[in-house]
Amino acid sequence: MSNKRKPVIGIAALVNQSPQDTAFKNYVRHFCGDAFVLKVREADGVPLIIPYINEFTESMVSDYISSVDSLLLTGGGDIDPTLYGEDKIPECGKTDILLDKFHIALVKEAIKQKKPVFGICRGCQLINIALDGTMHQDLGIHKEFRNHFDLETYERTSHKISIKDGTILKGMIPLESTDVNSLHHQAIKKVSPSLIVSAVSEDGVVEAVESKEGDSFILGVQWHPETMVKNKDQMEGLFKSFIEISQS
Repeated sequence: MSNKRKPVIGIAALVNQSPQDTAFKNYVRHFCGDAFVLKVREADGVPLIIPYINEFTESMVSDYISSVDSLLLTGGGDIDPTLYGEDKIPECGKTDILLDKFHIALVKEAIKQKKPVFGICRGCQLINIALDGTMHQDLGIHKEFRNHFDLETYERTSHKISIKDGTILKGMIPLESTDVNSLHHQAIKKVSPSLIVSAVSEDGVVEAVESKEGDSFILGVQWHPETMVKNKDQMEGLFKSFIEISQS
């Protein structure tokens, strides 16, 4: 048996308030979906939830990232559009700008420390915003886009994506195209100058982005690989590759 230490994967926590009808009604709870924890464990990583700090400092964020080998950003709520220079439109959902700022600080610190970063759905969007990209606040107001919020196919597939040659993603999923699920109503609009697009949907929505520079690993996917039963091997391969890179 190998004695090589397993990589510690920091998973950025989401937050919510405890129910008001309990003794802990004023408690803020830090959590992530168990599917992310399970996929990291199955890929031979050690998941460690990074709790949210409201009044964080650069030093606190640095301590968090120094304690892990890589950063995983999960799905979650909409991101406050003021963070990419727009006013909020009615179609934009509930946001938490303090949580968004904390997650963005984690992304920037992980990049500064040259730690691998993997973002899923909201996490993909956060990476783009952290690196000066922008968002479509709601795809539904644009006639050229199909419905991308398809809850009925959460564990299966909703639409096809095309994967670009020569990308990190193509190395992980060596196919011209594949099928993914779709659980978002927001999407990347202007891609960060530090990123390249590595996958798009048939209607032109950005489905994956990654680092432009070859010396850093940054990958964001717009779908939810952690829940997919169909194409399970492909999706688990994303996590296995991420864990392997985190260990190198």
